[in-house]
Amino acid sequence: MKFRFHFASDASGRTEGIGIDDIRIYEAPRDVGVMSIDYPINGCAQEIGDHVVVTIMNYGLDTLMAGETLIAGYNYESEPSVIDTFILASNV
Repeated sequence: MKFRFHFASDASGRTEGIGIDDIRIYEAPRDVGVMSIDYPINGCAQEIGDHVVVTIMNYGLDTLMAGETLIAGYNYESEPSVIDTFILASNV
């Protein structure tokens, strides 16, 4: 990681420029998202209670390890939101 600050002023030295302080570096957050919706293929004739199948992708920097628990959810039209947890079967 590199930080580069270039300070310049006008010829008379009256323009002070800027000052930067309180720089913080944080750990990158986990970033898991839906890569594809595998089921249902379309919204036609879907029964309430049908399951949803998605393929997830790790868009973050760190590997998610098998055995970790993730929270997932969806909402569809005016139906109540569905939220559930699942355990990863393999590293992502």
